Amino acid sequence: MEVSSILENIEHIVVPMIEELGYEFVDVEFVEEEEEWYLRVYIDNVNGITVEDCAAVSRPISEKLDELDPIDISYYFEVSSPGINRIIKKDRDFDRFNNSKVKITLLSKFEGKEVINGVLKGLQDNSILVQYNNKIININRENVKAVNLNDF
Repeated sequence: MEVSSILENIEHIVVPMIEELGYEFVDVEFVEEEEEWYLRVYIDNVNGITVEDCAAVSRPISEKLDELDPIDISYYFEVSSPGINRIIKKDRDFDRFNNSKVKITLLSKFEGKEVINGVLKGLQDNSILVQYNNKIININRENVKAVNLNDF
């Protein structure tokens, strides 16, 4: 079972549905936790996300996933908000959250650190620009495990 191909397939299915319902697709993950698999879809909108919003998106997507059966093992399906530590992955997210405080988790150390807390200053080519220790640094996206909003 190739998780990346499952995620691509799920994204292809759910994004149009989420957008048609008036929400923004943020991310999808398929993870194993304590021997159980979870498919989580994260949504957002300008007013934030309520439990009712999650339910409104969950019902039609769950029905579509039951119909198409794109995953051949049993799993739990959840729809959630990205939360206050929202992941930033897409180019549009880097623009939207420019000048926001972020936590960048690295695959290999930068100046001896695996985690950089700074202020997002955008993208340039294949690098994330971040204000860190009173200077702007470039972090290659290939060295980034995750970028999350952060209130350090």
